[in-house]
Amino acid sequence: MIVLPEEHDMDTKGIIIEAMKQLLAEQRFDKITVQNIIDRAHCSRGTFYRHFKDKYDIMNYYYLETNRDILSNSELSGREKTEAIVDSVLKNKEYFGGVVDVEGINSFRNFVKQCSKQFYLAVYREKFITCASIPAEIDFMTDFLAEGCAATIDKWVIGDGGLSKEQLVDSLYRMTPEELR
Repeated sequence: MIVLPEEHDMDTKGIIIEAMKQLLAEQRFDKITVQNIIDRAHCSRGTFYRHFKDKYDIMNYYYLETNRDILSNSELSGREKTEAIVDSVLKNKEYFGGVVDVEGINSFRNFVKQCSKQFYLAVYREKFITCASIPAEIDFMTDFLAEGCAATIDKWVIGDGGLSKEQLVDSLYRMTPEELR
């Protein structure tokens, strides 16, 4: 039976996500099936598919939800956003630790790369509103940074990063070119 984190009502999506979190605490992501999630969440297959395409969709949705407010907050500086995302990953380390080793096209790492690239491109577009298209050099930089972000999250979640949170945030920010801060 699913144990909800708080006493108040939780929406169906939240119940499914909580089921996934509990399953990740017990077994590897590749061993979890949609049926396991359905059973744990006490929902029907139709209800599951009304909210998520598959278990990978849950994995990605949770990352976006935990960082949505951070990424959309125009009041935060680039450094503050970097620190807030690192805090979010730390707060949810058990969950992300359960999905970090997923491989292939649907991997968590690929998803983080896509999100990171979109984040850097959005920063660039915001700074250079008059720019009609993204220059090739900026596109290359965003690919490079996105790959680095994904690798850093992998390494840090696994626990062998060797840097304090403050050192990590400082390093990531210093490595980001001015155009993308």
